[in-house]
Amino acid sequence: MNEKRKQMVARLAAPYLMRGERIEMTVYANIGSVSTKRFVATAAIAAVATGGMGTVFVRPRHAYLSITSSRLLFFDGETATGRPGKLLFTMSRQAVAVAGAKKGLLTLKVDLAIHGQDSGLRLVFPTMARKEGEQAMAVLQHHPNSGQRQEPERLWSQRYQR
Repeated sequence: MNEKRKQMVARLAAPYLMRGERIEMTVYANIGSVSTKRFVATAAIAAVATGGMGTVFVRPRHAYLSITSSRLLFFDGETATGRPGKLLFTMSRQAVAVAGAKKGLLTLKVDLAIHGQDSGLRLVFPTMARKEGEQAMAVLQHHPNSGQRQEPERLWSQRYQR
């Protein structure tokens, strides 16, 4: 991700930062995952509704992720210009742990376990952000308060355990 985009995300994140909190890293990623079942069902419904004249594709949401000293901030990456948009959601870093990572031919998939949740969150870093994804994974695995931090339970459903 280029410096201009990182600066845009930093400006957007500034009002949400707590006193003493700082941005450690900003990356571009796709958040979530789409099952084959949902993909096929959505395509079939669209085909029936349009008489075969239209198609619909479902895909994970594009987002900018700012990793701060205490939280993860997710900003919309699906604006018309591709610039960072509104804040989507935040997560405490102490509630998140890297549960696994898988390098694909073109992507890096990182599964995050979230304390107190049955399912986690998948981050998919596309080719252009794969190296930054590896750096983000390293940042998430190393937390400054590691002595005081309790690792979240790995409450993953079977589909995340590969």
